[in-house]
Amino acid sequence: MVGYTYEEVTSDFSPLSEIRNLKIRMLTEDIKFEVKDNLCTLYSNYLNFIDKQYPDSIISGSLALNLYSLINRDIRDIDLIVDQRPTGPCHKDTYGDENIMTTSDRLGYQYITEDFSWRHLFKKRQIFNVDFFLNKNKVKYNTFIFNKKTYRIQDPVQIAEQKLEMVNNAENYMYASKRKHNVDLFTIFKNLNWDNEDV
Repeated sequence: MVGYTYEEVTSDFSPLSEIRNLKIRMLTEDIKFEVKDNLCTLYSNYLNFIDKQYPDSIISGSLALNLYSLINRDIRDIDLIVDQRPTGPCHKDTYGDENIMTTSDRLGYQYITEDFSWRHLFKKRQIFNVDFFLNKNKVKYNTFIFNKKTYRIQDPVQIAEQKLEMVNNAENYMYASKRKHNVDLFTIFKNLNWDNEDV
């Protein structure tokens, strides 16, 4: 699991500098972002749901960062990047970042019940809050295998860049959302064993 779960961001933290330095290091060092088997097992209910109902989607958001072991926080929804709009209406909350350029367009969320299975006849079916984003063919992703199934997961550097855009450009009234993204960035770079004072 991750080593840091900070809630308070230090005053000298500069996510832009951290991202810049990470990209420089990636040119000179063999830095790989891998999904750990034990984390796949931990989040297997989410992965099984994705495999059965959205196998061609790209995993993003907090689930992706948790799978990369870059953050360690509760997952309230599943962010999925899809190539076409899902069936049924999507609901939208105001994020305060609707006009920010990203690699995908937010479609909104749906509450989706996992498929029925005779193997789990007496088990209550889980309901997932899925936030859908439409791929604009700009999403970078990696792949990993779990239980002989191949999954696509968004590149963590690209996720960090999108979070930085949201921190810098989201409407001021979305303080809680901006703070969440900033805490995530701080935690991501701490878990990459970067010291802010070296930036």
